[in-house]
Amino acid sequence: MPRSLRSPAPLILACLLAGACDGTPREPIADGCAFAADPGSCWRSLAAEILACMAASKPTIQAELSSDGLKCTSFQGPYADFVSALPVGIDASYADVTIGFGSEECARIVRNRAAGTLELSMPDGRTLRERFDSETRTSEITCPDLSVHVITNDEVTSTCFAEAMGGGIPSVLMDRNTDGLTIALSGYEGPLIVCKE
Repeated sequence: MPRSLRSPAPLILACLLAGACDGTPREPIADGCAFAADPGSCWRSLAAEILACMAASKPTIQAELSSDGLKCTSFQGPYADFVSALPVGIDASYADVTIGFGSEECARIVRNRAAGTLELSMPDGRTLRERFDSETRTSEITCPDLSVHVITNDEVTSTCFAEAMGGGIPSVLMDRNTDGLTIALSGYEGPLIVCKE
């Protein structure tokens, strides 16, 4: 069954267990380094699902980027649909892209560098959000169960740099140059998709 048609029962159960069914995030917990090191964290779990869905462990399949930069497709392989084209040569301040493999949607990623936000939504409705405060240099990561985990840049630098850079905290890389476009999860092997111009 396609992921987008799966039952929301697991999400409802997580809501009940978390005691956050009213949609209000729980009190933030300053456990950033523990979160970064946790192999079962919501971020690592979602990242693993996305990597598996995008078949990132297989040899890279190059897809073709449309002339308007909005669609990246390959026959029975990875695809990416952008709301607006990424600029060439500079890091896009805003990106909204849905990625998938074959006929299966894997995730929607909305990154807003100006606002300091990243939102990753799964087809079954689970959503992870990250908000970065540039003044306090602090990230708040809200998991699908509405638990909130707080990590500071100073904490990462002094305590858990390896865990954070090894895929422990949410980070999506999007790069477009004259050769093409790449989307990857920072700290994880293999790009999710490679699009040639």
